[in-house]
Amino acid sequence: MSGRVWTRQLTTREAAAALGVTPRRVVQLIAEGRIRGAERRGRDWLVPVDRGGLPRVLLPDRAPGGQRKRPRG
Repeated sequence: MSGRVWTRQLTTREAAAALGVTPRRVVQLIAEGRIRGAERRGRDWLVPVDRGGLPRVLLPDRAPGGQRKRPRG
């Protein structure tokens, strides 16, 4: 046994439908590092999902307008 944990993965189109965004936005979130664990397969991305069946998207570090949400320190 290899010890690899198999998780369910979605294509960018499936992830977009689950999140209510466009497939291009999913690719942007991957590029920003806000969807971790995505793997490139050919010309598409495979996005891992959590136990609820949705991709886990990290919150941005900045608020709209470019201001920091949290003070540095």
